[in-house]
Amino acid sequence: MSSSATASSTVAAMATYSLPNITHLVMVKLNDDNHLLWYHQPPPDYNHWVRTDKTLVNTLSATLSEPILASVVGCKTSASMWSLISKYFT
Repeated sequence: MSSSATASSTVAAMATYSLPNITHLVMVKLNDDNHLLWYHQPPPDYNHWVRTDKTLVNTLSATLSEPILASVVGCKTSASMWSLISKYFT
C-alpha cells in the first residue's frame, strides 16, 4: 500500500472517530477575568471525567510510536502521559 493511500485511510479513520464533547463538564469557561470563579466551580461528575480521561489516554496512546509508548506505560491519566511526553521531547 502506498504512503498516500495509508495517509488517506488514516485521515478517513480519524474523521469518523471523535472524542466525547467535554465542554458540558464545566459550568464556567476560563477567561481573563474569572479565574477564581472558574477554579472554584463545582467539580464535574467524577465517573464521567474518569471515562473521558481514559478515552483520551487511549487516543493519545494510539498516536504514539512504540518507543514513545513504552515511556508512558503505567500512566494512569492523560495529564501524567502528557507530562512524560513533554519531558521526553525537552
